[in-house]
Amino acid sequence: MAPGLLLSNINSAVEVMLFLLTFTMGAYVFRIHKFTKNRNHKLLAIAFILIGLSFMTKAGLNFAVNNGFLFGNFSLITIIYVAFMLFGYTVLDKLFLNIRTYRVFSIQIILFVLALFLVQLSSLWFFDLVSFLLLSFPVLYFFENYKKKRTRSSLLVLLGFAGVMMSHASFFLIFVNKSLFFVDNLIRLVAYAILLVHYVFINK
Repeated sequence: MAPGLLLSNINSAVEVMLFLLTFTMGAYVFRIHKFTKNRNHKLLAIAFILIGLSFMTKAGLNFAVNNGFLFGNFSLITIIYVAFMLFGYTVLDKLFLNIRTYRVFSIQIILFVLALFLVQLSSLWFFDLVSFLLLSFPVLYFFENYKKKRTRSSLLVLLGFAGVMMSHASFFLIFVNKSLFFVDNLIRLVAYAILLVHYVFINK
């Protein structure tokens, strides 16, 4: 097996692991919502499940490409992957920024649609840029939260979301060396593992 194909298959395996991590968190938080009826738990669960579906879609696409399966429209599948991810991030913003005004939320939707359009026309770099911007809001929220509380729990959730945000910045490493295309998912794997520890094992 060629080194590039091997790395691509490893990348797909990491994406399956990311799906399992995020979907597990989403299912766990949704289970909490069933008992508490807390709207925030419901939004967080929806965000994690959407992100998980995004990873599953991407892993399936990569597996199909790597193994020469020709099915459907790859461009359409990429758009679905991007849509799940950005919609998940938008839900996170709505949760942590407590967005009630249609003006702010409409700006996010415009960015969301514009990113889908540009991804279809060119590459995924604009998707990563929009993702970085959307994730900067919850990261700032958790940074302020950590400054106030200074607890292990607040630090873990800050590190987790900051790691997810930085994973989208690491996408640009491929312009330095194309063999570094999998680094973003490795960073995400660590970041979501930290969030899993926080939400499932600590913040019960």
